[in-house]
Amino acid sequence: MTGNRSFNLCEINKILAPILGTTLIVKIQSSILLSSAVIFLGFNQPVLAEEGVERAERFLNIEKGRIRLKDASGKLVEPLANHGQKATVLFFLTTECPIGNLYSPEINRIVEHYKKQGVTCHAVYAHETLAEIKKHRSEYKLSLSALLDPEVKLAKLPGATVMPEACVLGQDGKILYRGRIDDRAVKFGTVRMEPRVQDLRLALDAVLAGKPVAQKFTKPIGCYISCPEPSLPKQSK
Repeated sequence: MTGNRSFNLCEINKILAPILGTTLIVKIQSSILLSSAVIFLGFNQPVLAEEGVERAERFLNIEKGRIRLKDASGKLVEPLANHGQKATVLFFLTTECPIGNLYSPEINRIVEHYKKQGVTCHAVYAHETLAEIKKHRSEYKLSLSALLDPEVKLAKLPGATVMPEACVLGQDGKILYRGRIDDRAVKFGTVRMEPRVQDLRLALDAVLAGKPVAQKFTKPIGCYISCPEPSLPKQSK
């Protein structure tokens, strides 16, 4: 592996689809081999190269008023647009990840605490139907807005790869923080009773105080975000 290039599943899919076919790719992704490949290729890098961050921020700036996603009520929302908020937090979630569900109470506490200080929060779901999202929100009493992102547009822009993962964006589209909510989840099967470091809260406190975030990227633990199946090129007769 050379340089600091970080790959994501969309890039791998696009490369392999014409060679292996979509069906085989799906089987590989759901196998243990992909889990090993994820670690080896660095999909879950806690820190991007600086040029990667700058490139992501440029795209975020461009896309701020372009990305429109449906919320749980079917209304189109522009989650990156500037509505006067001091910061925007994107929580990348899924209904089936036990670690993500464990964080539901803390996510609600963060939403309630920081909305009074001008912070807007969205839960972003990539793989669920509207009915599944509504059931999940009800079951775990999630108080923040939910967005359907079947093309994983929001995940790809800041470089999110895991659910749960949080991303804090400034008014100018800069990535101020991306990573874990706190350090309770050590690894799958190992969870602390209480966190030692509340990374997301520390990041938000710094942003609201006008200070730089001390730890801009942290490594989240959870379920990997997969991309939609790529369409295969048409075969010429």
